[in-house]
Amino acid sequence: MIISKSRAAVSEEGIRNWFVELKKYIDKEKLNDAIEVATRIFNCDEIGMNFCPKEGKLLGPRNYKNFYEIASGPEKENITVLCNCSAVGITVPPLIVLPYKRIPRDVGLSIPDNYFVGRSDSGWMVSETFFEYISNCFSVWLKSNNIKLPVILVLDGHKSHVNLGTVRFCSENGIVLYCPYSTSTHIMQPCDVAILKPLKSAWKKVVEYKHENQKYITKLSFAPLFKKALDKI
Repeated sequence: MIISKSRAAVSEEGIRNWFVELKKYIDKEKLNDAIEVATRIFNCDEIGMNFCPKEGKLLGPRNYKNFYEIASGPEKENITVLCNCSAVGITVPPLIVLPYKRIPRDVGLSIPDNYFVGRSDSGWMVSETFFEYISNCFSVWLKSNNIKLPVILVLDGHKSHVNLGTVRFCSENGIVLYCPYSTSTHIMQPCDVAILKPLKSAWKKVVEYKHENQKYITKLSFAPLFKKALDKI
């Protein structure tokens, strides 16, 4: 796996200091009862699911340099998915972010019953979409599953996640937001290690199978295929 210089620069001292600061924050906000119960600690992160496999090796005549493979389907298409899980291993239904102003009926009907669906013009996560997820999906899920509040949600502090509205809502509804040590998500976020990494491998197999059989993934077929990949991990 190739990582950036900033990620490679993560130090043991920096991680230890992060835990020291977390302990101070927990004590200050009187969250000791929450941090001691695994069902009240959550971690979420997002992933872009590509519709086409990455380039691989092609066989051809020796000394012939220019090989091309015609991609089937929209090779640059991808859909963002937000995954969320607790420290005890309970997974919150994923959020699929679709690139629409208004989601077509057939695409909406293709989403699995217990999944959450959001939208943005680009299909990427934006702060407005994340606010809708927190207020209309995650918060509701916590209540319906009788999860005691407050809960701690560890997440990347990128601007696509947090805005003033989200911070206010969380403060008023028992959701404590806390960011992991900078550039260390590949180490310190359980969601990255336990869900997103194996999910990438499972999804790659789905995409390659479709590609080999001269079929390609569309927005309409995405959600059921994604569910198959997620259910395998």
